[in-house]
Amino acid sequence: MSLIFKFLLTALVVLIVWWVVRFRGRMSGLKAAFKAAQKAAATEAARTTGTKGIPVTLVACPKCGTFIAAGTACTCTK
Repeated sequence: MSLIFKFLLTALVVLIVWWVVRFRGRMSGLKAAFKAAQKAAATEAARTTGTKGIPVTLVACPKCGTFIAAGTACTCTK
């Protein structure tokens, strides 16, 4: 009886290890696909907005102190 129990226990352990390896492989594939989709979305967003990483000089509003782009008017009500 103990031989059958040892065999079933060994088969169960092998099956669990196989499932874990398969699950981890599936998760790494999904993670790679997710990163690729994020990169593609970021590239598309940067391309459609037209901003090429051009730095903007910010100045503080003399009335409220919030930072706004140089040359633009602040919308504060103070």
